[in-house]
Amino acid sequence: MQEKEIRQTTIAYYVANILSAHFAMTFGVYVLMLKHSGLNLTEINAINFTFMIAVFFLEVPTGSFADIFGHKKSFIIGLMIEGIGLILYFLASSFWGYILAEIIVAFASAMQSGSLDAWAVNRLRKLGWRNGYAGFFGRSYVYHRVAILVMAWIGAKIGYRFGLSWPFLVAGILAMLSSAVLWFVLNNGDHSEETKAGIRSWRDFYRNISQGRQIIVNHERLALLFGICFIISMMVQPVNMQWSVLYEARFNTVDTSTPVFVQVLGTIIGASLLAFFCTKVRGMITQLTCVIIVIGMTIFIIPATNDWGIFMAVLFVHELPRGMVMPLQASWVNEFVQDDCRRATVNSYFGMLWTLAAGTGLLLSGFWAEWWGIAFTWQTISLISMILLAALLAIYHWKQKSSVKRIA
Repeated sequence: MQEKEIRQTTIAYYVANILSAHFAMTFGVYVLMLKHSGLNLTEINAINFTFMIAVFFLEVPTGSFADIFGHKKSFIIGLMIEGIGLILYFLASSFWGYILAEIIVAFASAMQSGSLDAWAVNRLRKLGWRNGYAGFFGRSYVYHRVAILVMAWIGAKIGYRFGLSWPFLVAGILAMLSSAVLWFVLNNGDHSEETKAGIRSWRDFYRNISQGRQIIVNHERLALLFGICFIISMMVQPVNMQWSVLYEARFNTVDTSTPVFVQVLGTIIGASLLAFFCTKVRGMITQLTCVIIVIGMTIFIIPATNDWGIFMAVLFVHELPRGMVMPLQASWVNEFVQDDCRRATVNSYFGMLWTLAAGTGLLLSGFWAEWWGIAFTWQTISLISMILLAALLAIYHWKQKSSVKRIA
């Protein structure tokens, strides 16, 4: 195993994750900016749903593009386009202006989705890495979330002091700068350059999409992973989109720096505990079941209190398992997928499904929150998600038993 090259690859991957955290500057102000621009919850959700739909249709084509034409190219182009979209968000002042910015950012997100992970994993596998990926992705997630913690806090303060749209301008400029820096940082190990030279036709592009889908269909545990993560995404999207509105209504302030700090700190600690968690809780199904139950319970409790301290405490606990979700997902996907030529494509299928689930949760939560309030919405979707999880696991175990009987 080539230790020096492995170390260089891991450092480059960590740096790329840190420098791509600029988008977090908008976390605490996104919904509030749209709300203070005169949009209601239905219009805000329509804008975000546009993002979900755009990503849903773009994820797999852009993932196949990354596998065929270069993971590094896909990631860098995504950063540059994201910068343009964020600046357009700053300049927009109407519903349709925000829709346009959202579509551009969605395209950028799809270009980046899975490409950096594929770049790193393929490079590590080529260098002889055989240690699993939970620790690797867990550490990366911690560094990324620390950067997000800083960016989100700064963005919340900029929004509070200078205007809710200003974090978008700063984030857009940082995206452009990051793309220039990372073009040189990720100069080693582009999969397409090293192992797929000469295989760059659009026929390969379409074949890649079909074969990536077959990998998922033919792998039952990978399909189950997709199903569980679908439920998690649907369940947490109402929290993602409505927590700042709930916070402003409960505590009469648009300064979201404290809850942003608490949320991101929770995900950092959760990701830091992932390696320990995996030694105590074995197996994908058990790990993700524990995570989703804690997430569901806290979503049910958060809107039930008007006490600031309890609100913050439960919000913090809620973020601990959420900090484990993405590293767990990335670890298991890359453990299951042995085809290095389809890795970004499979990751993009995951992103497409995650987005579809988030869009489902968004539509339900937007309608219910408008008519029956945020508390009812969160608690109802939490209960629905628990029922769906139980049904999904029951179907999986039933299929496993049926397969065993057929073999016997």
